[in-house]
Amino acid sequence: MGRADPGDLVRYGGAPAKLGLRIDYADDPVGLSVYLGLLLHDAIADRVDLDPGNVPPGEFFARFVGWTRSARP
Repeated sequence: MGRADPGDLVRYGGAPAKLGLRIDYADDPVGLSVYLGLLLHDAIADRVDLDPGNVPPGEFFARFVGWTRSARP
């Protein structure tokens, strides 16, 4: 199986993408967090460009990285 599409995580809230990422990074949870941190950084930069007054850090963190702390399926 190839890497999950991170765009799904952004566009759809990403249950299929999250599952795919958990599978792809099953042996590397730190790598998953680093990868998602990079996506988080890019998403914040995009939002600042589009709507600088609307960048809720907690919401972004929960969506991109925070879910990795939950219990594994």
